[in-house]
Amino acid sequence: MSQVWKIRMPDGNVVIPADWTGSEPLYSVVEVAEGNLPRLTAFSYGKLAAAVPGSIGPRPANAADTNLEGEGGRLPENEELICYNLAIEVFAIGGPGNAAGDATPQSDPPMVSSLNMLRLQQFMVVSFRIAAVDKVYIKAPLGYFPASTGVHGWNSGARSGLSLGTQGFADANNGSTDAGDIRRLGSPLRVRGGETFGVDFTAGPGAITGLNVDVSDNGNGRLRLRTYLDGYRRRPVA
Repeated sequence: MSQVWKIRMPDGNVVIPADWTGSEPLYSVVEVAEGNLPRLTAFSYGKLAAAVPGSIGPRPANAADTNLEGEGGRLPENEELICYNLAIEVFAIGGPGNAAGDATPQSDPPMVSSLNMLRLQQFMVVSFRIAAVDKVYIKAPLGYFPASTGVHGWNSGARSGLSLGTQGFADANNGSTDAGDIRRLGSPLRVRGGETFGVDFTAGPGAITGLNVDVSDNGNGRLRLRTYLDGYRRRPVA
């Protein structure tokens, strides 16, 4: 099997990852509800500090929310990342809710209904910035960054209430279930040790409208977005 031992970055620098100690991705979670959306930033918090952006409470972060060391907002001094893929998976939390007038009933959490996923893909814009708040290296709608995880499913009934009044749920995922169906960046992005970075989630029109997630759980329904930065990682080992 071939092994990459030198990577020439777009700025001409050469990185040799052969002695790096990890290849698992960095990941971080934000939570989204219907309505006006302030900028939510993944990787703005570390695994032992702060809370999950957009969560109710707000909710303290746990090991399923992020594996970023330190206080968040930057990569630790003794780490480095060469990012080839940015992937975002989506989960539903709280009650499904069906009072928004959708003909197709909502899926049971943590599955996400096809209507909610399309609404999210329609309005959500994702930006990956490095080194400065306004230094964005890639910016595109959510659907541009498929996660290629999860399951597609629907019941045996009609997928629309327009079909003789029959109704049934339809699940969705940000991307297909094919592990190879993932966005590979045209050129790798480098986050140096100690450098600030973040993945920002904003609504193009200022709000995510039509999401049906906050009815039957006392307004606590959310869509949980977990972002992965995948590639080569230099990190310390015990």
